[in-house]
Amino acid sequence: MLSKSALAFASFLVLSLAATKVAVLVARRYGILDLPDERKVHLSPVPRNGGLAIYASLLLATVWQQNRELRAPFLIGSSLIFLVGLADDLVGLRAKVKLIFQILSSLLAAAPLMDVGVLEYALGALWLLSMSNAYNLIDGVDGLSLSLFAVSSATLWVTGSLNSVFAASMLGMAAGVLFYNKPKAAIFLGDSGSLLLGFTMGWTSGISALGAGVSFDRLVWLLAFGGVPMLDLAFAVVRRAATGRHIFSPDRGHIHHRLMDLGLTHPSIVLILSSAHALLHAALLIWKRTSSWGMS
Repeated sequence: MLSKSALAFASFLVLSLAATKVAVLVARRYGILDLPDERKVHLSPVPRNGGLAIYASLLLATVWQQNRELRAPFLIGSSLIFLVGLADDLVGLRAKVKLIFQILSSLLAAAPLMDVGVLEYALGALWLLSMSNAYNLIDGVDGLSLSLFAVSSATLWVTGSLNSVFAASMLGMAAGVLFYNKPKAAIFLGDSGSLLLGFTMGWTSGISALGAGVSFDRLVWLLAFGGVPMLDLAFAVVRRAATGRHIFSPDRGHIHHRLMDLGLTHPSIVLILSSAHALLHAALLIWKRTSSWGMS
């Protein structure tokens, strides 16, 4: 007999497959397409509303979240971050406007940490904001951000640090959407999808880490789950600051761009960066088992 977690994985795999197929049809019907330009690697228009499938799946997955007190903050924050990304995909938003709403959504979703302490609340909100943008920036190669998200979701499932049924639901959702987003992608996530992925992983890893206060072990946990996306974000901030560019100005200096410049294919880049991300998570699990780990 299937466990609840396995059933959740299978259910959300099927659900996200169906939802993504519908999203592709809707995008082609209404012209919600990502057009090629000098910064992009695709040569023909591609649907860019994959965030719709992710959002629909996450709404239902939240029902599996055992802690009812956490449902409302996550639903409010994730809905706002999704709508901001969707508005940017459809009509375009100024960077400052996007940032304001990203900050607001992070502050709302981190609300449960207010009962823990001011430091935890501030760090949690900053973590949500950072992870949202990290996944948004790394989403430049077909299937990359979803693969990284899947690695982290699987780790949360294995460690039991999050409701295992919710973690399994997230993994199933990622696998279903990835079927259409893998190289060569039939659909892109858009800002609505990539921001929502980062926000979701930031929330799940951040709440579980900071819910009992700040400690060295918990900061290591955050860094491991930040992994490749957060490393790319850090490099981007330093690179743009060093060259005098605006922090939100786009460029082709991201990790995946560097690997493409070396001649690597999209599948190779996804494999390399996902493997590096998985190694960080594996190191975290080994340390957790062999040290006096300060997290339950």
